[in-house]
Amino acid sequence: MSQLFKPTRCALAVALLSLPALASANQSLVAPGFSLTTGGVTSQRSVHTSANNPASTNLIVRDGERFRFGYFANLGGYIEIGEVDDLDLKLDDLVDDLDALDTLDSWSSANLGDRQSAASHLSRYGAGCNVDPSSGSIDGNTLAACYQAIADNINGELLEALEQGGQIRAGFHASAPLMPFVFSSQRDWSLGFNVSASGQMRGAFIGDRFGVRTNVRGGSNQNLGSVQIDAGQIGDAYVGINAILDNDGLTEQQQLEQIRDYLQNNNIVAVEDLADINQVIADLDSGALNPNDIELEAELTTDSSFDVRAAGVAQLSISYAHNLTSAFELNPTYGTLEAGARLNYYHAEMFRNLVSFRGIANDDDDSDDDALDTALDDFRDQSTTSGALGLDVGLLWHADNYQLGLTLYNLNEPEFDYPDLGSFLDSREDDFEAAQNLQRNGRLSLAESVTLTRHAVVEGAYFSQSRNWVVQGYYTLGTATNFVGDEFQNMGVSAGYFTNSWWLPGVRAGYNKNLTGTELSTVHFGTTLFGIFNLDAAMSTQTSSFDGNDIPRYLAFSIGFEEKF
Repeated sequence: MSQLFKPTRCALAVALLSLPALASANQSLVAPGFSLTTGGVTSQRSVHTSANNPASTNLIVRDGERFRFGYFANLGGYIEIGEVDDLDLKLDDLVDDLDALDTLDSWSSANLGDRQSAASHLSRYGAGCNVDPSSGSIDGNTLAACYQAIADNINGELLEALEQGGQIRAGFHASAPLMPFVFSSQRDWSLGFNVSASGQMRGAFIGDRFGVRTNVRGGSNQNLGSVQIDAGQIGDAYVGINAILDNDGLTEQQQLEQIRDYLQNNNIVAVEDLADINQVIADLDSGALNPNDIELEAELTTDSSFDVRAAGVAQLSISYAHNLTSAFELNPTYGTLEAGARLNYYHAEMFRNLVSFRGIANDDDDSDDDALDTALDDFRDQSTTSGALGLDVGLLWHADNYQLGLTLYNLNEPEFDYPDLGSFLDSREDDFEAAQNLQRNGRLSLAESVTLTRHAVVEGAYFSQSRNWVVQGYYTLGTATNFVGDEFQNMGVSAGYFTNSWWLPGVRAGYNKNLTGTELSTVHFGTTLFGIFNLDAAMSTQTSSFDGNDIPRYLAFSIGFEEKF
């Protein structure tokens, strides 16, 4: 028997796949400047907020001046993990479980310390899995009960925890030096320019039940057939089949016949599901197959996989804003109406790959390139590059102590294609088969694209008479997406004190809620030092637990210099 499935490697694969392993007119993508705290709201205090409402650039440049710009590159990033409740401890338990099963399989040769450790750990599964460390052997029923208990744990609590916790999102952004750059005519219109780069990454565990399949292979590794064993029957099937395969006194044909009879007589597999095995036995009887060419192998079967996608984006934006109150000679007593439009050019390199649990578990230890190395090479080498235009428009009404705005993002909904998994996964048999099965079950698509969806953001702000104090908020109408397909419907409120002094720092704080997707709530804090240096940070109110400690599921920062207003 060629036993490809190794339990300890299986546990390592689970652990690897569950670990947390990163553009920008759209408010769902990144938040430049102190927009990390204030959200999609226009502010005269930061030139970076011109990346929100394109009608805002007339407000960005102070009276009597023609230009305003950022100094050095504005930098920011974020990381988000899934909802985890001590997943690391559950994985540790799984590793201990599988180590204990290894000890049970070699019980007669195991030392007393290993026996005691295995017995202690497996006792948590109840009386059916209790073993005596001093005993010289383990009966088949106990061995089957232990295998089945661990399989049930994997397919139940652990698989659910992996799907919730095996999520990772991360991103970064950087504006070019001197960007954004705003030119004001000091009459009725202004122009804005921005150049930036960003990256986004998302990894998601896709769970599928675990089972065992016995394959029959002939000469030249020809696949002659297989029999699938459901997860609910793993315990009895493993013990029975293993006993048959360990019997060196049987020929391959006799082993195959006894496996068929065992599975059928114990109601582990239905008669109709043994058709492949029966055909192989018939061909052996007729002489159509040479018994010396037959090889049996047991294989882990699960389509559980980690779907990873990323995008690297360069963005060039040009915007135009016009004072409609002046253009239409309206009465400015109660406020001024601005309108603007922004054209964005996105140059995106899109990456995607899928790593199956089975591909890692069945990896050949002697191979020069293991499964993870090969998958990483494919991830770097297999990408698609495309360019697309996006159009945003906005309106902004502003008066002495309040303002209201509306921005429509992605009016034309630009679209970007990921690499087609089917074009390169066929060289990785296990990963390709898992991807095809997941597609067949509606869990993923081999060929996918992402659309930056059309949505609107309404904003409002109220200022004190001196305009040093401000309370502001925004709300997203519709669902926004980023380059890796995450969905957002953000709303937020914030308040701050913006000083006119160079030595007195400005401070701000805010709260944000994503009404869809991950539905995270985040709190934000920021300060402006010397009138030119912005530092902002955010964290989620929801936490995940690792090693007995609670950590925020989301962390973000933004840092940069810009010209003082």
